[in-house]
Amino acid sequence: MNVLDIELHRFTGELVPELGTHVVPGLETLTDIAARTDPLAAVNGGYFVIEPIDGTPGDLAGISVLDGHLISEAVNGRTSLLLRENDGTHASIAALRTSLRARVYPEVGNGLWTASIASRD
Repeated sequence: MNVLDIELHRFTGELVPELGTHVVPGLETLTDIAARTDPLAAVNGGYFVIEPIDGTPGDLAGISVLDGHLISEAVNGRTSLLLRENDGTHASIAALRTSLRARVYPEVGNGLWTASIASRD
């Protein structure tokens, strides 16, 4: 086991999340992500689908928010690590859920339907 111990009173860097291959779903090894992003340290901090029987390989298996955008929904009942934006000193663990509401509108004349997210809880 490797342990990364960060002395918060001395550390002046930042903690930055990174998606494998920049998209969901996408599989990329931690070594490849580190080579692409050149970090001081790299930690695999997420869970994702590996086998097709469990879903789409590379899809995140839980909630992920990057730059304020919902990237992947919560898996109801699964705990998540919560880090406050612009606050490197507070973290918590909680079971989260995602609730999405959408409205679907027909586009007149072309037989297509447009869906837009109305709100996120």
